[in-house]
Amino acid sequence: MSGDPGEISKLGRACEDWGFFLSLFREHLSDPIFYGTSSNHANQKILYWRDFLKLKVHLKFHSPAHPEGFRDVLEEYCQKAGELAGQLLKGISESPGFEGTYIS
Repeated sequence: MSGDPGEISKLGRACEDWGFFLSLFREHLSDPIFYGTSSNHANQKILYWRDFLKLKVHLKFHSPAHPEGFRDVLEEYCQKAGELAGQLLKGISESPGFEGTYIS
């Protein structure tokens, strides 16, 4: 990095918009969008470390605006997953002889 203020500004903006400094922190347990990191030090042989982004998409859909296109892809994924769940519940309902809408 050259130390050019314009390049540093671009790098800072990329961190804010695309992840490294993305402000999706959770203030309350009920917040619909949040990220975090955690690790499990109980097992010294295997260190379980994870960074995560949690989005509540049911009953109300929540999604960050960045990266561009993420919201559209997530919305389509949620729609397809809901359709699959509906088909599974219909099959489970019909398997013992109930109407397809018995479990919904």
